[in-house]
Amino acid sequence: MYKVLLVDDEKLSRDSIAALINWKEHGLHLIGAAKNGFEALDWVDKEMPDIVITDIKMPVMNGLELIGKIKEKRSDTVFVVLSGYDEYDYMSEAMRYGIKHYLLKPCNELQIMDVLNEIKIEIANVSKEREFFTKLNNNFYRVLPHVKEQFLRDIALTGTYNQQDFEEFMAMFHIHAQSFQLVLVQLGESRGYLEKFALKNIAEDLFTTEKLYLSTVVEDSVLLLIQNMAFEKLTTILNEVRDIYKSYYRLELFMGVSGAGGFKDIRSMYKEVHDVLRYRFYFTEGCMLTRDDVQVTTKVGWQVDFNASFEAIASSVKAGDVKDVTQRLQSLFDIFEKHRMEINEVKSHCMELYMIVIRQGQMAPSADKMFQVVRFQELDTLHASFEFLHSVSEEVAISNYQESSTNQNQMISSVLRIIDEHLSNPELSLTWIGKELLYMNVDYLGRLFSKETGVKFSQYVLERRMEQAIRLIEQAGDLKIYEISKLTGFREDTQYFSKVFKKYTGYTPSEFKRNFDEG
Repeated sequence: MYKVLLVDDEKLSRDSIAALINWKEHGLHLIGAAKNGFEALDWVDKEMPDIVITDIKMPVMNGLELIGKIKEKRSDTVFVVLSGYDEYDYMSEAMRYGIKHYLLKPCNELQIMDVLNEIKIEIANVSKEREFFTKLNNNFYRVLPHVKEQFLRDIALTGTYNQQDFEEFMAMFHIHAQSFQLVLVQLGESRGYLEKFALKNIAEDLFTTEKLYLSTVVEDSVLLLIQNMAFEKLTTILNEVRDIYKSYYRLELFMGVSGAGGFKDIRSMYKEVHDVLRYRFYFTEGCMLTRDDVQVTTKVGWQVDFNASFEAIASSVKAGDVKDVTQRLQSLFDIFEKHRMEINEVKSHCMELYMIVIRQGQMAPSADKMFQVVRFQELDTLHASFEFLHSVSEEVAISNYQESSTNQNQMISSVLRIIDEHLSNPELSLTWIGKELLYMNVDYLGRLFSKETGVKFSQYVLERRMEQAIRLIEQAGDLKIYEISKLTGFREDTQYFSKVFKKYTGYTPSEFKRNFDEG
């Protein structure tokens, strides 16, 4: 039932219209009959009418002024203007206000009801439109998360969108930033969708204030599109994601972080992090890797039909992942066999791939290796071609793995040498070594140090300093305790040095020196 408010300064006109209509019978409720605009505004505040029938010419506040004030309070109210034949100027102004309904005085019941019925239909239609758009809007926001996930998967895996598509999707997702980073997170073990879904939710919670724009599950990984941010801040958040996830699922996380780029660069950013994470093979614990942490394979010219397969095999060889090399080679030869390709065409592809593989070694291929390509002409079975190519690929991959391991050992040797040379330096820390001397990612260096030595960096330094302190006490008996403290990196803080020394040896430095002097 629609609420109606009648406003007219003429009592006779007001009372006659109020009595003329059987309001309830027509689904209407006359909430009041006001004699002026001020009284009408009181009714509006109390009842919020759907329809206002107002005289256009009234003292103090005319009908147009009243309409303006009511519109400020209730924009959906529909107005019917009452006017006389000599009030054309008011009517023309009312039309500029957007008023569509009016009645000429005097008016009868039929005229009034024609207008009111028209308004009822109008209000009903507006209500239906509002319901439709509300439902449409609710449905849109319900499916929006799925649209976001699908869009990120599509653009990362296929890159099929153009600039206009990017602009439309960014507007739809309310993304205004222009610079992004891509994070690809892989589980240490193959698990079901539940574990990946949980990882996605943890990342969304922790990145909420840091602008996580899109996230999705891609195969065995979780992909995150985030706002470009300082590396230290990103490292802090990703480490928190890793720690929380590991506390619940006891699973390691391997994270690849891309460089900065725009929406149009997401496809290439995905290839970057995907290639970077091939190097997770060297880590027994979870890690976070960027392009700066690894040597990404340089692309060479590929045949169009086999480009993706050849590139994947080359990347696995370069990374030293023997198992992945075998699987990818087998998949390639399965294609050869499935399509029964002509043998010379197969040999041509094999020779091309062979040349690509031997270039992935740390050293330039020897002349003998280059000449070996002619062997494919002597091989007369698909199996023999596979065995030869697999043998060479495995050899190069193993060599790369050993070379990388050697490089890692040399790196840790450098760290150990730096520790010995700077034991007396109170600024000695993993951060100082990584940033100032070796120019390496500190998190990665710390994990590598623990892997190679079996202890954390801080524990190792402490033990070396205590060993040095013991030697100084035993070999340089005239040194004062504060001098030994300074020479072992504790500055002249003898109190803290003594506390650490006693915890390590069971004696204070003075007790230890006295016992040593007394034999």
